[in-house]
Amino acid sequence: MNILILSNQSYDPHPHFVGEFLGSKGANVRFLYSNAGTDWRFHVKVTGAGSTCLICEESLDDVDVVYAHRIAAPRAVNDSIQDSSINDFINKEWMQAYWSLLFYLEENSAWVNPLHNAMKSNSKIVQLVQASSCGFKIPDTLFSNFYDEVLQFYNSKSDIVFKCLAHHQFVDDGYLMKSPTSLILEHHIKNRSCIECAPSIYQELIAKKRDIRVHVFGDNVIPVSIEVPEAESVLDWRIYPTNSLKLDAYEMDKLTCDRCLHLNKALGLAVSIIDLIEDVEGRLWFLEVNEMGQWLWVHRRLLELQLLEHFCSAIINAGRREFPRSSEPELQMGGD
Repeated sequence: MNILILSNQSYDPHPHFVGEFLGSKGANVRFLYSNAGTDWRFHVKVTGAGSTCLICEESLDDVDVVYAHRIAAPRAVNDSIQDSSINDFINKEWMQAYWSLLFYLEENSAWVNPLHNAMKSNSKIVQLVQASSCGFKIPDTLFSNFYDEVLQFYNSKSDIVFKCLAHHQFVDDGYLMKSPTSLILEHHIKNRSCIECAPSIYQELIAKKRDIRVHVFGDNVIPVSIEVPEAESVLDWRIYPTNSLKLDAYEMDKLTCDRCLHLNKALGLAVSIIDLIEDVEGRLWFLEVNEMGQWLWVHRRLLELQLLEHFCSAIINAGRREFPRSSEPELQMGGD
């Protein structure tokens, strides 16, 4: 089986671990990193007789499965060109070429996760609607930059939190900044211009006992509990170094496991990570789903859960379902 791994960062360990494991099981694995920039050599030829695709001098015409860990178009800033508008034009051309390539590959290969489904599943609105339809409890949530509506929502709840619609990390003047889940206080709600500058997520605060991170890899549902080192409640465990968090395998009831599988199916995903919380009364609430969340840090701490093995099995099974080739040798996913 020929597997192409896409990533926007060559130093991300997830593609390396997955590629090495799949290779050890007999797969032919290739990597394509978009941060290579102008090192790319892009060549797609289409004629009446068919098409050929060469990227970085490697043919991609025989790809069975694409594992899209993180996708982003290459940025190709040419230092010899001083005009920023020309560099902007060049980057737009690269972006169009990159996305054209992805849609071309999607025509003839299985994707983990399918490209259109992955893009749609990143909508927090879609996530909450689908999760509720699958039977999850969800906190009341407002997506808005309409000040009067946000103020009314704030006044109607005991406490609400703020969340970003997009990624919670950004770079400011060379420094990595984080915008974690935060409690909305009175002085925040009085800042009308800040609320109106862009739509954000305002959500009812659920008093929690612990976070539950559910790894849904194919038909396998693997929940893990996450607790912060301090005794007091913390809204967002992501502000802590991962090695300071307390991780344990979590025993989850079958109904919730089935709901996780149903949610993945509703979103059209082969793999995902679902974030739940357990409240002080033991009830589980849905927060969000990440179609390509980080899981390697959990795998390294809880090797007995075999997250790497289950993730790679989901990739292989996606290829077998979509493009079965009976003449190919079976990949052995069990132990050595």
